[in-house]
Amino acid sequence: MAEFRPYIKWTVLRVLGVLLAFGICSLSIWKFNDQPSQAWQTLCAGFIAAGVAGTWNIYDINSWSLRKRTLVHSFYMALVIFPTLFISGWFSFNLANIALAVGIFILTGGIAWTIGYIFFRGKDA
Repeated sequence: MAEFRPYIKWTVLRVLGVLLAFGICSLSIWKFNDQPSQAWQTLCAGFIAAGVAGTWNIYDINSWSLRKRTLVHSFYMALVIFPTLFISGWFSFNLANIALAVGIFILTGGIAWTIGYIFFRGKDA
């Protein structure tokens, strides 16, 4: 837990800021444009963005191996993303869509991980 202490305050503020921003956007879409479906989609995208904002500091824990950081980050992202994909209505809940969601999750996660690795390698303190 001591490894997380330096990040807790700013991570919580970042997550709340993301949720607030997406919440305000969603509310304005719903109230001013009368598009509740679009507002719901925007709010769901905010949940995923908040998940990213809440987990990126995992890669700052240099006492952990890169493998451990990657696995922990991926686990928490899956906890946020998969329920959101199905609750949002972006994917219906059936075996084919579960497989598609897993494939997209692995592909986009792999691309993002590779870009992050290339950009941030050598910046470990």
